[in-house]
Amino acid sequence: LQLHKWKELIAEVDSLSGNTVQFLFYLTPKSVKEARYITRRDDFTHPLCIDLNNEIGSMNHFPTEDMFHTFLLDADNRVKVIGNPIHNKAVRSLYIDAIREVL
Repeated sequence: LQLHKWKELIAEVDSLSGNTVQFLFYLTPKSVKEARYITRRDDFTHPLCIDLNNEIGSMNHFPTEDMFHTFLLDADNRVKVIGNPIHNKAVRSLYIDAIREVL
């Protein structure tokens, strides 16, 4: 999950946007106990939904590749950027640029 890196990104975006960008996390963990342990260990206090039955995936027909499971939505819930900004610096730049465009 690399929650510490997500916390860094959230802090960067908050400083750019004045806390106007919301981050929502949906997890379908193999172990709820382990997911809870990791969030507590990393002091991760942002909204996080544990989706035991992968309902969000079923409703949205996400591709099987994990790289397509992270995305930035605009105010109208349209996808602006796809990809994980934690694993890819180029995608991170796309996220930051897209956020700056609307500020």
